[in-house]
Amino acid sequence: MKKILILIVTTFALSACKTDIEIAAPSSGNADFSRYVALGSSFTAGVTDGALFTSGQANSFPVILSASFADAGGGTFKQPTVNSTIGINLDGNSKLKLFYETLCTGGKDFFTRYEASTGDASIFTDNVSSLGPFNNLGVPGTKSFHFNDQFYGNTTLGNPFYARFAKIPGTSTLLSEAVSVNPTFFTLLIGQEDIYDYALGGGSETNFDSITTISYFNSNVDVIVNTLVTTGAKGAIANIPDPADIPYFTTIPYDGLVLTAAQATQLNAFFALDPNINFQEGRNPYLLRDTTAVSGVRMLKETEYVLLSASYDSICNGYGSFDFVNNVVKGFRDRHVLDEAELNFIRGRINSFNDKLRQIAIANNLAYVDLYGLFRQLNSGIIVSGVKFTNKYITGRTYSSDGFTPTAQGYAIITNFFINAINATYNSTLRSVEVLKYPALNMP
Repeated sequence: MKKILILIVTTFALSACKTDIEIAAPSSGNADFSRYVALGSSFTAGVTDGALFTSGQANSFPVILSASFADAGGGTFKQPTVNSTIGINLDGNSKLKLFYETLCTGGKDFFTRYEASTGDASIFTDNVSSLGPFNNLGVPGTKSFHFNDQFYGNTTLGNPFYARFAKIPGTSTLLSEAVSVNPTFFTLLIGQEDIYDYALGGGSETNFDSITTISYFNSNVDVIVNTLVTTGAKGAIANIPDPADIPYFTTIPYDGLVLTAAQATQLNAFFALDPNINFQEGRNPYLLRDTTAVSGVRMLKETEYVLLSASYDSICNGYGSFDFVNNVVKGFRDRHVLDEAELNFIRGRINSFNDKLRQIAIANNLAYVDLYGLFRQLNSGIIVSGVKFTNKYITGRTYSSDGFTPTAQGYAIITNFFINAINATYNSTLRSVEVLKYPALNMP
């Protein structure tokens, strides 16, 4: 009797476990993904490893997102595809490649080198305007005031990435081309270049307004969003992350100058007349050139960032430190450091820009994608399919070799943040993308 009872209970339990949990089929909810356009700059275009090239562009976040849209009634998604394995950036350089090499200190670490002596300039002469209209209107280098600038596609005065596919160079604008698609849905990443063109160059306390002014940014955002929603399109707007959450700014520690006791004594004697400089055995702050300082240099503060552009090559050659052989100070130049004043200015603009982006999203019932929050989460890490992603350079998996743009897997994570925001706003049931099916960072 006990065996029969156990069998009955077990059978009931198993049948309960077999109850199907229905997963909602992908649907568009209150949105319409049939004609999707993406407006933005480097992240939207698919820049990775410091340049735009074929395989990187093929994994841009709008491409990944459009595949999810396709399962919920989305249409075709066309990009102004480049045909190059080495790519090019606005400085004319090719994509970066990782190397694992011996440091001057004897240990090993990762270095980047350009994959070719120059970038593939044929990209800029490969005019593909006849293949449009395009759904991906992401153009590397684009700032808020470029979206409605008719000269931005000019072949001599404009951006060469846009000039190669502008419908009417010197007349068309990115915004007018977006409208010409008659979009039903759009994504907008705006403001990153307005901020980070300045930040990536180390800033300048004498030229703060090379970052777009708040009033000018706000007015440009108004024009862009109001124009798009007037077409009846719904969409998603993303905000801007903080430098503290991007490895380009945080990989090299401010106090990476390691000294022996004898070296510390020698330097303290050299800087004896400067009360603000004092060295000790072990870790010390790097030196920054500063014409207002007693010695012409000062020690970095914990709140200041050495940029990845100050490569380990230059550090090994004494920059940020002291040439003990020739008895010469080699403080970092300003272009390799974001100091406290520059960071405070940058963060003030980011906060203002993000407030504007959030307000206009709310006012127009658009999805608001918190990339600032995502990048902040990456400090502690995000687990995806059992794999941890962080914002650590190289080892964190999220960022490419340039330390600023994501890997394909990083773009997939960004895509899922867009999907979450879109589902929450429009009652859609888009499915998350499988992050690990996309390429990881190409390791040496």
